[in-house]
Amino acid sequence: YEHDYFEQEYRNQYGRSYTEDRQAILARNEIRFAKLKELAPVATHPQVLEVGSAAGYFLKIMQEAGYAVRGWEISEAMTKYSNARGIKTVRQDFLRGAALHEKQQKQPYDIVAMFYVLEHIPEQKLAWQKLAGLVRPGGYLLLALPSAGGPTFHFHRQRWYDTHPLDHSVDYSPRSLKLAGRQFGFKLVSAFSEGIHPQRFPLGAYRLPGRLYRAALEHAPLGDTIFAILLREQ
Repeated sequence: YEHDYFEQEYRNQYGRSYTEDRQAILARNEIRFAKLKELAPVATHPQVLEVGSAAGYFLKIMQEAGYAVRGWEISEAMTKYSNARGIKTVRQDFLRGAALHEKQQKQPYDIVAMFYVLEHIPEQKLAWQKLAGLVRPGGYLLLALPSAGGPTFHFHRQRWYDTHPLDHSVDYSPRSLKLAGRQFGFKLVSAFSEGIHPQRFPLGAYRLPGRLYRAALEHAPLGDTIFAILLREQ
């Protein structure tokens, strides 16, 4: 997850490098924050951790809105970049960071964000246990991840297999994410499509069906990638 990942490997997965995708990433993070801020205002949920914070784009938005932010990032280059921009970031991976947090008996966070990280972790039960320890009761877990409930899986199955990243250890649909979270004290509050691609549905390239699909995607987690907000229950 050093330079090669953020350039060539990222390009292989998304069609452009991480730096070339900057504006799209910023826009996506603005949408995520817009969906979160009414549920978790800074007055009641000030402490934010992002696991896999990369260049710190999401945390920068949160920081400018008044939240106290911290990032965990395994890339040395991205850690240096974030700290240089005033985003307090520690270089460490998720499971080690969570274990250290538990060992030092630190307070849990009000909000924990993990975007396109969970699917990379083979030890899913352990990952959920650690997340439950990092988010305080009444706090929120934010996840963005690929969805096995999207149009590519349902209508272009061979393409889904052919393009499935080798370093993804698990696939969730909105339903399975809800069921998994429930086992560890999380309630799925809402989920949204991150990618709006009506052309991936049958007849979606045509104007009328495409408009109908787009409207559905903007209101339901039907896309190939989803953003989910989960509440850590009391």
